[in-house]
Amino acid sequence: MKTGTGSTQVARAVWTVGRHPTHVLRLPSQGPPRLNVLIIPGNPGVAEYYEPFMHSLHQGLQGRACITCVSQLGMDGQGLTSGVFSLSDQIQHKSDLLRQHFSQEGQPPLALLAHSIGAYMAIKAAAGAADARVRAVVAMYPFLEHDPACPRQRSLAWLSRRWRWVGRLVAPLQLLPHPWLSAVVRVQSGMQEEHALAATRLVLRSDSVRNALFLASTEFAELEGSLPWDDLRRLPSFTAYLAEGDMWCPAWQQQLLEKRLGRTQLRRIPGQTHAFCSYSDQSRDLASSIVADLNGLMEGAADPATMLAAGETQLYVTIPYVKANIDSS
Repeated sequence: MKTGTGSTQVARAVWTVGRHPTHVLRLPSQGPPRLNVLIIPGNPGVAEYYEPFMHSLHQGLQGRACITCVSQLGMDGQGLTSGVFSLSDQIQHKSDLLRQHFSQEGQPPLALLAHSIGAYMAIKAAAGAADARVRAVVAMYPFLEHDPACPRQRSLAWLSRRWRWVGRLVAPLQLLPHPWLSAVVRVQSGMQEEHALAATRLVLRSDSVRNALFLASTEFAELEGSLPWDDLRRLPSFTAYLAEGDMWCPAWQQQLLEKRLGRTQLRRIPGQTHAFCSYSDQSRDLASSIVADLNGLMEGAADPATMLAAGETQLYVTIPYVKANIDSS
């Protein structure tokens, strides 16, 4: 199934990752790809939130990259999987995804763009994926450490432990016609853009709600500690986008990241919020900034079209990269 406008449309597919059917969205490259870009959502992990971001990336990269976004397990809005999945389960899922779909010889280099808790998953999966073609990890407004001093995080931690009860409570919402449900979401959340409303309708299934809250409960438990410095050291390249007033990466964490990483690996864009994917203008502005770095990856990669024309049977891609600079102090 494809959606979108113009010559490039988003293709929807179900991949097998490990033993799990997995919902993916994909914008193919126009010709042999110079780069693979994999977007890992936050929580709730519905890929449809990121469609405007995908289109902006694809346009900014001039169709030379293949853009893929994967839904988190249990949050595809289609009931592809049963049960609930912890943070460890989701990390294993992303590790399997890298190994099975992005590690073959001849594939172009891979950039991971990961949002919120997805950034933690990407760091863990990439650090442990010796055979993957990962050349860069970009954390977009990351959630890397639980802040128990934050009242909203404490409230959400309390709510997440009641995931079974809340899942049953929202079940009747699935019976509402889509226009009615969109109206409820619009009034309660202030969302106006159709892509965000459509994605939220997928979230408000009882199975998606249970999985979002169960994942959150394990996030708060596992992220009780320091930032994942050891894993960051193992990445070929790391960049983080930070937002002022982001409760998931508060000022003290941002200062610590700046001290350990240095300013060159941190980015800030005026007007951005943690929920950038709900807004087309924020998605466009973030994609525009990221494109500049991704163009650098493609410029260092061998041209697949040239290699095929020369009769090469395999594509071996070599690009320069900058090792993540983690201060050990």
